[in-house]
Amino acid sequence: MENIVESNTLLNVLCLEDDLKDAELINEMLVDAGYLVSMDIAEGEREYAEFLKGRNYDIILSDNSLPGFDAFSALRLALALKPEIPFICVSGTIGEEKAVELLKHGASDYVLKDRLGRLAFAVSWALEGAQNKKEKQKAEQELIIANKELIFQNEEKEKRTIELLKALEHAEESDHLKTAFLHNISHEIRTPMNAIVGFSALLCEPDLPHEKYKHFTDIIIQSSDHLLSIISDIISIATLEAGQEKISEKEIDLNSTLKSMHEQFLQKVSVKTEYLNLKCLLPESQLSIISDETKLVQVLSNLIGNSLKFTKQGYVNFGYLVKESVLEFFVEDTGIGIPPEMHQEIFNRFRQVDGTAQQFGGSGLGLSISKAYVDLMGGKMWLSSELGKGSTFYFTIPYKRTQNIPLSDNQSVDKIKTEFKTAKTLLIAEDEDSNFLLLEQILSGLNINIIRAVNGIEAVNICKTNQGVDLVLMDIKMPLMNGYEATKQIKSFMPNLPVIAQTAYSTNLDKNRALECGCKDFISKPINRGLLISKIKAQLYIPST
Repeated sequence: MENIVESNTLLNVLCLEDDLKDAELINEMLVDAGYLVSMDIAEGEREYAEFLKGRNYDIILSDNSLPGFDAFSALRLALALKPEIPFICVSGTIGEEKAVELLKHGASDYVLKDRLGRLAFAVSWALEGAQNKKEKQKAEQELIIANKELIFQNEEKEKRTIELLKALEHAEESDHLKTAFLHNISHEIRTPMNAIVGFSALLCEPDLPHEKYKHFTDIIIQSSDHLLSIISDIISIATLEAGQEKISEKEIDLNSTLKSMHEQFLQKVSVKTEYLNLKCLLPESQLSIISDETKLVQVLSNLIGNSLKFTKQGYVNFGYLVKESVLEFFVEDTGIGIPPEMHQEIFNRFRQVDGTAQQFGGSGLGLSISKAYVDLMGGKMWLSSELGKGSTFYFTIPYKRTQNIPLSDNQSVDKIKTEFKTAKTLLIAEDEDSNFLLLEQILSGLNINIIRAVNGIEAVNICKTNQGVDLVLMDIKMPLMNGYEATKQIKSFMPNLPVIAQTAYSTNLDKNRALECGCKDFISKPINRGLLISKIKAQLYIPST
């Protein structure tokens, strides 16, 4: 993990944890992030209270469930004895409702133990929040003192009062924005979840007509896509804040990528929107470039999605032009427009033009993420807009030409020949039954013999006893032995056996760790069928035609 703080930043931690291995892992994650950690570990209420009374700490990290003690009790004790210390729940068992309740009672954040990759970010944000709170209290106190002294001071003492007022206003605005964001994101998550849970239950009704079954299924899929988009935005912001987001450049067929996006968005065009046009493509001889396709697609998707959402009549155009050494992309619409005073504000985190969240929905993170990605790719982003007359968003990336045209991740499954000429044996290491069943269905009809391992140890033993395995699809988070260690052991005696990591972890840090352990490729969940098949064929040296 790259350092997210200045190297050797001292961090005094009180860790309430009865599993010493988990406490050691927490300590390791913080050290990897750049902290010089001094940690006291309390395994129960008595030790915890003694540590709180005896020492000062920068942060409290508490498990949710301990023998005779829980995070709520630990939070109450901390607020009574040391209310200024930020409190984070680090648990593998806490549910969403309990976590939200814990936040309402005064906790700074919560981190799931199977998502410890965001622990350092959560700690950094909590420390920043605690510092902001101290500065706000200090500003309020100084403001009170300044007001009392105004009677006895000359006019020069007044630029200082204004500065304190601005500091207080800024702190209050920041708190307001974060509170509004949390309320909005809760609504955005619960809305698709309500549809997913509700219509999934309706699918079990007896004698459900086929047309209703299909309609309910479509709603579940659409709501799942919406929920995944929101989660992806939150993860993107977290990795950007933690400094973990990196550029991964490769050859891409730019025209094919944009045409595929055009086809996908045509299905989402509003009835009142007459046109969605793709314009200004390069000639075929210049269409292969070097760039980060994933980030480029996400930026364009965010901009096009916004334009379609805010354009009820007229058109949305998108495309690009070559300008000297850069490609200049544009997304133009005839939508509601943006007032001049918001042209810079909307690129900030959590900011939306007043009223748009309530009227149109959205997390308020898309433009912030898009601008950050463009900056990472070496470009810049700006806009021109007039209220009531539409908007045009522009961004640039370096124009790096190539001659070869690669296989695009965006190609449809229909264009992939999906049957192997000779039977292949694939070992799937996956402990979750539902995930294994999905992979089994995705790969059905491909002339593949599938063997399953439910943990890392079993995967290693199968490879030792079955030399006919052609490829391993390795889940990372498994019991007994994780996918990283299992891959290392397999590669020690079968160095030429290709391994593809498949995991719900999706950051560049996770991908790089998998590659360092010996994996040849990486695919994140939820699995895209066409992309998985193309990656399998690439490892087995079979052209995807």
